[in-house]
Amino acid sequence: MWEKWKKHITIIISISILLVLMVLTIGSNYHRGIASVADRAFYPIQVIFKSISNFGTKTMQNIKDFKNVQNQRDELLFEIAQLKKFQSENQELKRENKSLLEALNYKQKNTELTMAFSRVVMRDPSDWYKGVTVDIGSSSGITKGMTVVSIQDKQIGLVGIVEEVYKYTSKVHLLVDPAKNIAAAAHVSNKVLPTKIADKPNPSMVTDEEAVPDVPKEEPILWYQGVIEGSTKNPGMMEMIYLTHEAQIELGSTVVTTGLGGYYIPDIPVGVVKELKKDAYGLLQRAIIKPHIDLGRLQEVIIITNPKPQKVVGQ
Repeated sequence: MWEKWKKHITIIISISILLVLMVLTIGSNYHRGIASVADRAFYPIQVIFKSISNFGTKTMQNIKDFKNVQNQRDELLFEIAQLKKFQSENQELKRENKSLLEALNYKQKNTELTMAFSRVVMRDPSDWYKGVTVDIGSSSGITKGMTVVSIQDKQIGLVGIVEEVYKYTSKVHLLVDPAKNIAAAAHVSNKVLPTKIADKPNPSMVTDEEAVPDVPKEEPILWYQGVIEGSTKNPGMMEMIYLTHEAQIELGSTVVTTGLGGYYIPDIPVGVVKELKKDAYGLLQRAIIKPHIDLGRLQEVIIITNPKPQKVVGQ
């Protein structure tokens, strides 16, 4: 009996297993079909979202890269600005060193003068050629009335006179101000004329005692005095007035201070004659003077502290 049922049970179990396997196989294929349909339906959406995600990632990376480039650019601009600053400071130091060497050279040639070196620290833009403020004052022994000069292109020249003195600064009145007059003198350039041997047809016939050496002979310097004032028509230039019509002044003649007015020490170079004009009656003439110092680019000055002028303006 058991053998009979055992056989039937074995058949039933086998059929059950077979049915389960069939169900599982059919279910798996069914789910695959559903998944395949879903994949096809949502694929475009997945592509769009993936593109958006990639675009966002690239955009953020580009922004980050742009910020890095911008930071690098700012750093380079800062370095360039620093290099330009250092270059400018280096040029300024070279120029200042050159001015100091020229001032020292001038002092060595004029041992009787005592000088103080200073820089221009302030200037009135509305009245450019009237005065400047320098960074030296009474604490350094500066007093009112001292003569002020400068050196440009290895040329010494008059700048003006100390007008106001404070503890650490001084105001210099410029010589080209029309309100100021300077006693000055102009000279004719030296001419060298060689002397000649006596009029004889054959120089070899002249004895040693009769021979005249062929040595150049300088003509005496002719000085013509006048008064210099700032030009109202040509700012930065000056005019020398009260010159008689006999004054044989030439273009290029040097003009210096005479010290006769008592306000400036003598023999300070002022400028050169650029033009000569006669008055309507032909009795007097005036000379247009270009200062040795370009006051428009004045940066350093030398104050002559000794000797002092005989007179002080305003006293």
